[in-house]
Order: sequence, then C-alpha cells, then structure tokens
Amino acid sequence: MFGTPMEAQPVAPVDTTIRLYVGNLSFDTDEQRLISTFSQFGPVADVFLPVYRDSGRKRGLAFITMGTREAGEAGEDGFWCQRP
Repeated sequence: MFGTPMEAQPVAPVDTTIRLYVGNLSFDTDEQRLISTFSQFGPVADVFLPVYRDSGRKRGLAFITMGTREAGEAGEDGFWCQRP
C-alpha cells in the first residue's frame, strides 16, 4: 500500500570536539606547555604548532583541539584577552 520500506541510513557521528586558535605565543612555547595549560578546562585531543618551512622555527601560534565542546568553550572563556 505504501511501497517498500526504506532502509535505515547511517547517521554521521556528531563532532564533539572544538578547535581553538591561540596566537601571540612565545617562540619557546612547546606542545607540553599548551597541553598542561589547556587541560585544566578538559581533555586536550591535539595540539598543532606550525613552523616556518625554511627555518623550522615556530610561528608563534597554535591550534588546540579540545576533546569536548564544553572544554573548548571553557578554554576560550578562560583565556580570552588574558596575558600570562
């Protein structure tokens, strides 16, 4: 009467991580320092510190992926416009 039943379509997983941009970092800042700083707000899933291709020197910025959206929002609120 209504035709053939439709197959269930897989649901794409919801991304619960959030990626933060952190700028104006000291060139001495390393991954471990960023992990220890941002882990106070929740789990840190990844830290990426870009470097210049020609010299390998850090660029003074980082991308930090927090494990949960709540942790990312807390990290963003906790460091917004703060200086070390």
